[in-house]
Amino acid sequence: MSSLPAYTLVDTEIRHVASQFVQQVFQVSVALPLLHPGDRPTTYPVLYLLDANFYFGGVTEITRLMRECNEFPVTIVVGIGYPFDGPANEMIDTVSGWRTRDFTSAVSIKAENEVLQDSPTLQTVTSGGAGAFYQFVTQEVIPIVEADYRIDPANRTLMGHSWGGLFGLYSLFRDPLLYKNYLICSPDLPYADGIAFRHEEEYARTHDALSAKLFLSQGGRETAEHNQHLVSILESRQYSDLSITHRSIMDYEHCGSPIPSFVTGLKALFS
Repeated sequence: MSSLPAYTLVDTEIRHVASQFVQQVFQVSVALPLLHPGDRPTTYPVLYLLDANFYFGGVTEITRLMRECNEFPVTIVVGIGYPFDGPANEMIDTVSGWRTRDFTSAVSIKAENEVLQDSPTLQTVTSGGAGAFYQFVTQEVIPIVEADYRIDPANRTLMGHSWGGLFGLYSLFRDPLLYKNYLICSPDLPYADGIAFRHEEEYARTHDALSAKLFLSQGGRETAEHNQHLVSILESRQYSDLSITHRSIMDYEHCGSPIPSFVTGLKALFS
């Protein structure tokens, strides 16, 4: 390990939150709004970003740069991730295990085995904990940060990629009014025999409205079939108050698509 100091993001804060719903200490990272001398204090839109261990730095810096170029409003970024102090390869393995537990709403032994196979430093993996993670986000993270920062609770955006995107759809069909915008990139819609489609079907049985702006995307080298199927279902419901934007992001594959997808989605949602 190098003796040189670690790189840090300016104007960011970190707090550790021990959840009573998930037996886990989480790391909640907050990027403060980029303000100029003379800017009047107000409340700001908030971006709740899943997988902060992977994307917090990139989303923070690109939204700040876009704000400097007058392409995006002043925002607060709240990254939801996990504390980890160790080599990057071990961090990726460990976080892969935790996100499997937290972002999936049904148990999948197949998915657990795939994560174990791809993560040599992991010993065990569980899945199906999205319900508890949802309680953590809604009852612990949001109240804590919105009590301490100048956040506009009517202008929340939830951002997630892959299984984070799957959790975003779980949240959408559980309580769409919690967020104004849903930025969902490359969700694993085939997961657990299409559990996300079943969540939507359950929601549709008792609701005619779905009040949200949904940006849905996949990399240009990923299959668009499943996302297109979801869009077709949502459009066939004729939900009131639902706005859908579906994009294919150039020639990116699954792991290269998150940041360009986030940028494209944020510009679409905030235009």
